[in-house]
Amino acid sequence: TVETLTQPTKNVWGRDICMGPGGVGYWLDTVYGLYQLVAVQETPIVAVVTGHVHFSHEDTLPNGVPQIVTGTASQGGLCRVITVEPKAGREEVVMAFVLKCMSFNLRVAAACDGVNMFFRRAPRVLEVLEREQPDLVGFQEVTDDMRTWLTEHLHGYTLQGCGRERNCHGESMLLGYRTGVCELLALENRWLSPTPDVPGSTFGGDQSSCPRMVTAVLLRHNG
Repeated sequence: TVETLTQPTKNVWGRDICMGPGGVGYWLDTVYGLYQLVAVQETPIVAVVTGHVHFSHEDTLPNGVPQIVTGTASQGGLCRVITVEPKAGREEVVMAFVLKCMSFNLRVAAACDGVNMFFRRAPRVLEVLEREQPDLVGFQEVTDDMRTWLTEHLHGYTLQGCGRERNCHGESMLLGYRTGVCELLALENRWLSPTPDVPGSTFGGDQSSCPRMVTAVLLRHNG
């Protein structure tokens, strides 16, 4: 979190639910490790791309690292594709490969959407993924039946993450990466609550009635 993101988040959620200094007050191990890497003088981090907090946002983390937040499906923030390339002219190459990242809000499978209901849009979703061929993709608003569909139809990707409810089912933020291109080193699922290890837990009070969670992975590129 940075100061420019804190107030917009409070305006939407009634509290700062961002992770980081001044945020919710606890860290995921992976997120803490990421923040430490961002803060070092010659950081290897080139960008931080995140899912929505119900609005789109762009700002800068320490060392000039861009942070890009994609908004909700209802705000037109369905999909964002970012290609990260090695920086020309550097004596020491921090990243020697091109990495294509996608943030894709699929919108829950809601019958009230009529002709725009997910399973009517599903072939076009697959078309976008096959056209863009991202190395990494972060999905939002994925229900159990949508996850089953992605597992059956999105070939060549490994999907990680779980649902936000007490039984670890329900809406999730799946992370997908190209099988064979990236290797999984660590996976964490945490709930935004005073007890982040307890599935389905919430802050209560002025928080949304729905549990809110974070899925984080640490990957090694095999390029």
